[in-house]
Amino acid sequence: MTKTEATTEVFWMAFKVLPINEKHAVIQHIIRDESLRRDLMDLALIEERRDEPARLYAIICMRKATKLVWLIKSSSNDLPRKNWMRYPPGCANAL
Repeated sequence: MTKTEATTEVFWMAFKVLPINEKHAVIQHIIRDESLRRDLMDLALIEERRDEPARLYAIICMRKATKLVWLIKSSSNDLPRKNWMRYPPGCANAL
């Protein structure tokens, strides 16, 4: 067991033996920390979708580009370019 794993185990064991009102207080502190809350939500989503097959980023970019082309063709020409030319990060060359 690594030092990190041992430390994690100690903190987890300590949390589990807390009375319920103290557990709620700890959780309230976590919830109030916006950055930590978002990180935990991301981790929960990753864990929930762990068994889903991976999708190639290039395919995702091409789907976004296809939707963008459809939007450009169906939009009026008077729209400012910056409002409809949105690419996901790393997909600027998808078209």
